[in-house]
Amino acid sequence: MSISSSLLFALIYADIFQYPYTYDELVGWMPNNIWHKNDIKKIIRQLLKIKKIFYSEPFFTVYGHKKNITTRVRRERYALDKWMKAEHAANMLRFIPTIMFVGVTGSLAIRNADRQDDIDLFICTKNKSLWITRFLAITLLELYGIRRRPEEHQVKDAICLNMFVTEDALSIPPKERDIYVAHEVLQMQVVWERKGTYGSFLHKNRWVRNFFKHTWMIVVQKHKKMQPRITYHEANKFVIHFITLFEKSAKRIQLWYMKKRRTTEVVSDVVVRFHPHDAREWIYISLQKKLKHYHLPLDKNFFHP
Repeated sequence: MSISSSLLFALIYADIFQYPYTYDELVGWMPNNIWHKNDIKKIIRQLLKIKKIFYSEPFFTVYGHKKNITTRVRRERYALDKWMKAEHAANMLRFIPTIMFVGVTGSLAIRNADRQDDIDLFICTKNKSLWITRFLAITLLELYGIRRRPEEHQVKDAICLNMFVTEDALSIPPKERDIYVAHEVLQMQVVWERKGTYGSFLHKNRWVRNFFKHTWMIVVQKHKKMQPRITYHEANKFVIHFITLFEKSAKRIQLWYMKKRRTTEVVSDVVVRFHPHDAREWIYISLQKKLKHYHLPLDKNFFHP
């Protein structure tokens, strides 16, 4: 992939989400970026000159989509309040001793949230405790009236517990390792962790370096600096053992409840992944249309590094 193709690919992908990039973000999200920054700046000047991209300090976007800059600034304002609510909910969940880390995912992770958006959380649990942990997390957020329920349509600021994985399932399966998932892995913002579990998540998914080496290095370094602030001590082993005694019962209850409501969920003893809408599908379709317009290849960039 050439410099110009990689640069355009980055901006086109971000354009799906109406999210213009700063220069540093653009460089970080250029797929397969192996070029010197001076060469990238040279290509940027060329693309600006022929009106393929647009710049308004400090943002770059595809040409003709200047309004996305205003959208990003507006969404960042909405995201400030949502982040406070996300951190509050995540810190409530730290009282569940079988949770190993909590991360913010989706649009809020990059401060690109609209006013009516919900708040997506990613939860890692101790092994053999996924179902009881999910039960406790749902119950806790329900008590405070802040959980998003599957049937709800008015979801502003509601907490969506859309992803639970155990420590053994932190590595993304090879068949799912594409540019979309690489983005999601690197965009996730960890709120707190126990025993360096989020660091383990990054290590087990280091395949994302094949897509975004620059951003990978930034995320790893940021985590190393934040680690002392976000770590909580592990709970008493007896307490954890007692909680996990209810794992099978919690599983039976939740599977019974889900039986008539199942749609696109992925459900097992190590992963429960729920998405009201299949994001990958509509992103793929939108990306396909945009890349075709710019005469850029799709399949090898979207599916494999």
